[in-house]
Amino acid sequence: MFSRKSFRQALLREGLKAIVVIVVAGGIAFIGSSQISRSSTSLTEGRRALATLQTQQAAVGSLQEQLVKIGDADTEIEEGFVPLPSIDRPIAAIEALAGTHGLLHRALRFDTPRPLTDVTVTAPFGITRAPFTITLTGRGNDLIAYLNALERLPYFIRVDGLTITAPQDGSWNNEASVTLQGSLDFRSE
Repeated sequence: MFSRKSFRQALLREGLKAIVVIVVAGGIAFIGSSQISRSSTSLTEGRRALATLQTQQAAVGSLQEQLVKIGDADTEIEEGFVPLPSIDRPIAAIEALAGTHGLLHRALRFDTPRPLTDVTVTAPFGITRAPFTITLTGRGNDLIAYLNALERLPYFIRVDGLTITAPQDGSWNNEASVTLQGSLDFRSE
């Protein structure tokens, strides 16, 4: 049978086995918890990276939509600023407009071009502004057609003032006059 000594030995053996099992289970739990902690940290970082990536993709998509809307407008804008040495091109176009619309120039005066120092205007090049005054006479309907054509010229033309003198009888088919005060903007070279 069992003696006290064999009982103690069996109890000690089983106790040691239990302690070893507890230590091994504790070690496995510790290692497992550190792995879970690392995985959780990695998962959190992955979620943050995914959220950042989605935000950036949305921003890129928005930029692509805006670029499609802009198209070649930036090129058209830059081409609208004629180099200052080519000042004769827009002036000739303005003069020719009057003739094509059956109008007579009473006055066509361009002042000396001056560099634009306005700090609210930014451009990748210098801008020079040439003020002008144009006075035309002709039928009212032709004057309106002239103003519409002037607006469509591919140059930066700024109109600061407009004075229209209508015919006495109020008919736009009779002679009227228009005076424009404005400026042409050029690219400084």
